[in-house]
Amino acid sequence: MPSTPLAPSPCLSALLTSLLVAACASDSAGTSAASSKGSAQDPAPTAAMKASQGRKNPELVGTPPVARIVPHELVAHGDTRVDNFYWMREKANPEVLSYLAEENAYAEANLARTKDLQEALFQEYVERTQETDVTVPVQDGRYEYYSRTFAGKPYPVHCRRPVELTREAGVIPASDASETVLFDVNVMARGSGYFQLGTRVPSEDHSRIAYAVDRTGRRIWDLEIKNVERGDIARGITGTSGSFEWSANGDYLFYVKRHPDTLRAYQVWRHRLNTPPALDELIYEETDGTFSCRLEK
Repeated sequence: MPSTPLAPSPCLSALLTSLLVAACASDSAGTSAASSKGSAQDPAPTAAMKASQGRKNPELVGTPPVARIVPHELVAHGDTRVDNFYWMREKANPEVLSYLAEENAYAEANLARTKDLQEALFQEYVERTQETDVTVPVQDGRYEYYSRTFAGKPYPVHCRRPVELTREAGVIPASDASETVLFDVNVMARGSGYFQLGTRVPSEDHSRIAYAVDRTGRRIWDLEIKNVERGDIARGITGTSGSFEWSANGDYLFYVKRHPDTLRAYQVWRHRLNTPPALDELIYEETDGTFSCRLEK
């Protein structure tokens, strides 16, 4: 999904100038540094370093877009401040979308000359990253939970295995028959313009795992419950803050909902397992707009 700025950039021109100047260091600066500090122990220049040499400070392309100023007063704690760009919070406003498109086009036009350098930096970063890896396992009850990453895959794979087997092996092997793949996020994200797997909390007996999913990028989470043994998933809890906890007996899941307009985490609800979310009960509501709710156990 294309990224869009959340606020206007009044200093976009100055920012781009700084980025381009930094990325396009001249040959003379590189030569001076080499002559004053060069030694046999200096590392060989990387592809990114080579790509940045021989460039002069560029002239900016085009004119940066200027957002319309509409003063809007905001009063809090007896203090009044003016936000000239408050109108840009209207995400569906055609004028807002048009302005953001102009900003993106201006940035792309000015950064186009650094495409080779960007690619060189990216490849250097990839070369220095161990893509196929496994995290240190974390014990929770009779299981150890950990995550794997694989070269060429953008998302991790979350797994678990019994503690006893983990201790016998001493390390997490590349693969193991006792390993249970809980969430392959690469599969879960297919077909989504944006996808993030949030908090994952197993029930007390570890037979189920509740987890949060964000498919919009607005930190508004859907909650889903997976039966680990059967693999089936219960869905339908939406509009949450991503904060939730199991009851001690595993029959209920408590969660916090966001306000539909302000996105403040303000209500605590209780969901009974194997019942429709429409029957969930409101347990608590924080009516003071200066406070929010979260659950911890």
